[in-house]
Amino acid sequence: MKNIVCGILMTSLLITSLGLNAEEPAKKPYTHPVKCVSHQGESFYAPNHSHAAYVLAMQRKAEIMKLDVHFTKDGIPVLNHDPTLTHHYGWDVAIRDKTLQEIKEQALAKPKKGIKGEKMQTLAEGLAVTKECPEFWIDTKTFPKNTHERILAEFDRLGIVHDRIMFATGNERSLTYAKEHFPEIRRVRHIYPQFLPKEGVQEHLLKLKEELDLFGMNLPAKGFEQGLLNEEILQKLRAAGVWCSIWFVQNAEAAKTYSEMGADAFVTDNILEVRPFCRTPGFVPEKEPEQKP
Repeated sequence: MKNIVCGILMTSLLITSLGLNAEEPAKKPYTHPVKCVSHQGESFYAPNHSHAAYVLAMQRKAEIMKLDVHFTKDGIPVLNHDPTLTHHYGWDVAIRDKTLQEIKEQALAKPKKGIKGEKMQTLAEGLAVTKECPEFWIDTKTFPKNTHERILAEFDRLGIVHDRIMFATGNERSLTYAKEHFPEIRRVRHIYPQFLPKEGVQEHLLKLKEELDLFGMNLPAKGFEQGLLNEEILQKLRAAGVWCSIWFVQNAEAAKTYSEMGADAFVTDNILEVRPFCRTPGFVPEKEPEQKP
């Protein structure tokens, strides 16, 4: 009898030392859909927002295209991440100070991975390539008069319904305007780590959700790396009805991490690398194995 009691005690100590708890089942992986958001087209492999980058993004099955929109001097919506041509074209001018013709004639994107000769795309040209993409993010980098109306006119010409569109930006004026004038279009707020409070992050984000009536938030990977965000906050946001994407997710290791945390999407310039950890919108999880008695 003494030996049996000792054996039970030893087994209990072993379970405790291994950090196991028979009453707590192993954590189940999240199985909801995870979408790939193409940030600037597949720009690890082709110039920023170029025709070639968009073609690659479509070939690699982007579920959402993020379109960074600026306006030329003559009011044409064009696609570029920055407000100037300095970084991607090597021409130190603001987009708003040049006409479309001047930009087309004088600006060539810096070559990337052997792809060269790319010119800036208009929004219309970009949509012609990506019109079959399931969804679109519109990032209104600037907010001149009739910004939303001029952008949406390009979608309307192609018959792209508003259900497939989201205004996804850090520009609160733009989101507020969209809420008032285009309430049928979903709104996603970009969150920047430098503006997150050191305490009360969850409350801060939920307040933003209510103020802007947000569909979702685009959370920074750096926020997780810096300890400002974590899986618990992510899941509490999701439980409150917030669709959560993570920017930027550029490699398989990061994609695996955020997939396991339960993110709804990755914003990436490298779909080729993160695709294995995305789950398509029609994803159906495998049946859990039957528990043996």
